[in-house]
Amino acid sequence: MNSEEYGFWRKWILRVICVELVVGLLIGIQMPVKAAQSSNEGNQTETVLRVAYCPLEGFFDYDNQGNEVGYGVELLDKISQYTGIRFEYVKTDSWEKTKYMLLNGEADIRMPGTMPATPSTTLAYSSTGILDTYEVMLT
Repeated sequence: MNSEEYGFWRKWILRVICVELVVGLLIGIQMPVKAAQSSNEGNQTETVLRVAYCPLEGFFDYDNQGNEVGYGVELLDKISQYTGIRFEYVKTDSWEKTKYMLLNGEADIRMPGTMPATPSTTLAYSSTGILDTYEVMLT
């Protein structure tokens, strides 16, 4: 294995570990919530997170019935299966508006989570990416 292949696989493995850590953290956050819910005398509440997004083909889009589809939606659906967190999608027409929705309390999460071109003075971003998309053509 040459150094270029080694570097690729090393980065790929690190990204997989990061994704698993994020899912683990979400599960860890949800456990105390579920315990608190079960201790309430029959007052069952579910955790709902509002996701601000702007449509992005293949990531957040709509099918013919108007349902949200794409691999961003599939990722959150998978997280929902393991944590019980329900996601509500709040559509906007620009990535910049998702920031203001988050800051104004209209949303809890913004997606896709890309680093802005200019640094934000109000939001913090990780310097380590957790998910990259690669396109490959095999012949």
